[in-house]
Amino acid sequence: MLGKLIKYEFRATARLFLPIYAAILILSGLVCLVNALSDSGAELSLLTVILVLLYVLAAVGLAVTTVVVIVSRFYKNLLGSEGYLMFTLPVTTGQNILAKLIPAVCWTVGSCVLCFVVLIMQSAFQGGLDIRFSGGEGLGMLLFCLLSLTAFILFCYMCMAIGQTFNEHKFLASVGAFIVIQMILQVLGVTTVFSIARLSLFGGFIDRMFDTINHVSAWWPISILNLGALAVCAVLFLITRWLLNKKLNLA
Repeated sequence: MLGKLIKYEFRATARLFLPIYAAILILSGLVCLVNALSDSGAELSLLTVILVLLYVLAAVGLAVTTVVVIVSRFYKNLLGSEGYLMFTLPVTTGQNILAKLIPAVCWTVGSCVLCFVVLIMQSAFQGGLDIRFSGGEGLGMLLFCLLSLTAFILFCYMCMAIGQTFNEHKFLASVGAFIVIQMILQVLGVTTVFSIARLSLFGGFIDRMFDTINHVSAWWPISILNLGALAVCAVLFLITRWLLNKKLNLA
């Protein structure tokens, strides 16, 4: 059943993303073609400006669409009027969350890959294509970026799950939860940084830490980052699932 939900979610969101993907690729190709013709001596400056403007608008539209879809699909399907149907299906709450999370992550990654492909196209036409991979450490950092993206989406889901516990103005409550929790996390982060800085003043803690890191394989700090990001994803997922299991308020 989870597979059917994911398939349905991909179909519903593809109608929004695929036309924008196609528009960006076509506009990027046209910009490259016009730039090549301009280099050959043709006067196409006005057309170039128009195409670049359309390309920028399409890119901004893709970014906005990605955020809107991530928020609206979860909020509308699980916390809105459609939630009455979704929570009567023979699936668990965790599966309902995953049915929204997996397509959201895939489309966001797809948008990033599209931007990378467009960058390659632009570089190739300009004759400056130079792609380098840093081996296993690079793959580790890509995994960390993927886990961080997943954690951010789950954080948005958790904030919406908190907001739906209110009887009125649920979406505003979700936005408020997002802002308040972000502020708390920022305060904790700044406090942690200052605490480490104080330790460094009274014993060279940071110097010893970096000296230790320099003598170990690069895989260790990357692995620790990935394990930490995975733990954050698990915590956010469990909190969201608990809120939807125990505190669901569709009224």
